[in-house]
Amino acid sequence: MGNKVKEGLLFFPMDTDFFTDRKVRKLVKKHGSKGLLIYLFLLCHIYRDKGYYIKWDEDYAFDISYDNQIELDQVYAVVEDCITLKLFDANMFKQFNILTSSGIQKRYKEVTKRRANTINPAYSIDTDLDTTAPAPVIKPGLITMVAPDVVKSIMEFFGFDEMVNFNKARDTAKFVNLLVHNKQIDQFKAQFDAYKKYKKLTAEKIHSFHNFLDHGWDDNNWVFMLKQLDDGQSEADPNEEAKRIVREQKHAAGNRG
Repeated sequence: MGNKVKEGLLFFPMDTDFFTDRKVRKLVKKHGSKGLLIYLFLLCHIYRDKGYYIKWDEDYAFDISYDNQIELDQVYAVVEDCITLKLFDANMFKQFNILTSSGIQKRYKEVTKRRANTINPAYSIDTDLDTTAPAPVIKPGLITMVAPDVVKSIMEFFGFDEMVNFNKARDTAKFVNLLVHNKQIDQFKAQFDAYKKYKKLTAEKIHSFHNFLDHGWDDNNWVFMLKQLDDGQSEADPNEEAKRIVREQKHAAGNRG
């Protein structure tokens, strides 16, 4: 049995004009030395592990935060801006949830040209990709998104970005798929629209993201409550109030369990 070909690199080349690259300058301008640290940390991991890409998920984001003693929210913000600035490829991130770029792949090819290493055709960004290579296979587990406008509106309302907050996007897509399957999507749209308006008018605290998907969107008849608010009425619908209390009690009992 032959030896396994090493994927990662022991070192990687860095351009001498790295710090004058306008993309890097913009990153540092916004996030300071911590932004630069996170970007260099990612590059080292990319070249060391797979050589030209690395998988991005919530656990890895936590590791970066822990190892560098940087707030988790800032880690996400830096990665989002790295993608916006095209330091990492947005399409590869959105489709496969990986961090890579054409520059990273080019340098990887240059360093490994004497090896048998090849870049997965599905992950390749270069235009000189061998056209005889097999067509990319979509990674198992990716969610077929229905009603993408609804998914987008939920993500935007809670301040998430579908490229950076992949797990949130996945959970939202699953939730919307279930609504469509159960023929509740129209009900949800009406409820969600009323919910947003009601919360804005009353300045009430909104549910957390997962609590909203779990029960918050139909805890109350938000359409009725908004109409009641608009009409200047104060008397609540007793049936809806009773259902709300039951749901809250059920949810509280579930949490205690």
